[in-house]
Amino acid sequence: MTTPIHYSEGGMSDDLTCMEAVEGGKPGEWIEHQQGPCPVAKDAMVDVRFQDGEISYLSRADYWYWDATGDGAIATYRVVSP
Repeated sequence: MTTPIHYSEGGMSDDLTCMEAVEGGKPGEWIEHQQGPCPVAKDAMVDVRFQDGEISYLSRADYWYWDATGDGAIATYRVVSP
């Protein structure tokens, strides 16, 4: 499995990786995550933003622990490729 690329806030353009509309959102729109099960297909490619502001680009959804709490919790996500 490939390790996702991590960038801190402002390290890369937010619009660089979001390429298509997804259910519940528009291109470039971050979707709030309320801690719980993975809300997308396990093999979907996603960008995730954590509570501490760190962003990870282009990783498989099943790479992340979506139920995490604290700074390591996913705050928002967007689907890059379903």
